[in-house]
Amino acid sequence: MSLPRFSVNQSLFINLVSVLIIITGLIVVFGMNREVFPNVDFETVSVTTFYPGATPIDIEKLISVPIEKELKEVDGLKEIKSSSTSGASVIVIKIDPDERDKKKVVNDIQTAVNRVKNLPKDILEDPVVLEISTKQYPIIEVSLSGELPEKKLQEYADGLEDLLEDIKGVAKITKSGYRDKEIQVYVDPEKMREQYVLSLIHISEPTRPY
Repeated sequence: MSLPRFSVNQSLFINLVSVLIIITGLIVVFGMNREVFPNVDFETVSVTTFYPGATPIDIEKLISVPIEKELKEVDGLKEIKSSSTSGASVIVIKIDPDERDKKKVVNDIQTAVNRVKNLPKDILEDPVVLEISTKQYPIIEVSLSGELPEKKLQEYADGLEDLLEDIKGVAKITKSGYRDKEIQVYVDPEKMREQYVLSLIHISEPTRPY
């Protein structure tokens, strides 16, 4: 018997099967875990070490090279790049996309960094190993602008920050665009001579923070 003829003769059965398929599909759709902003891993790990006051040459020799040497022993890595600048070493590691257990690779990277024992003794903090993902980047950015004094805009920004922090699921809020406060002093040369003020240093000294 052909399928079309069977469908005509057994119409009730076909309708029941169709309804069952629709119901199953709806259950699967509404039961799926959906995220508006899902976390995405970039298969990249960074190792950052701060050494204030050190030159780029010292950073490379004393920090970047020893860490890279240990990282080369880790399996599952595709690429290792380092940047040595004044006071900081940043090593970026690309994980092989064919690697199945990426979490293990990240743990191995952390273990390799912990094995480095010959770093300068006066480094204040240990190297920071960080797996790069969308968690490290802002999901939503809000900008405030208008023909208002800067102080007033900052007050609105502070109020908006309080409101956003009360929203469930908001982990962190970072504000930017705030300029440091400064004091402007206008000097009268004639009064300086009358008061026997020899240089501008004597005037700026009281305004310095302690």
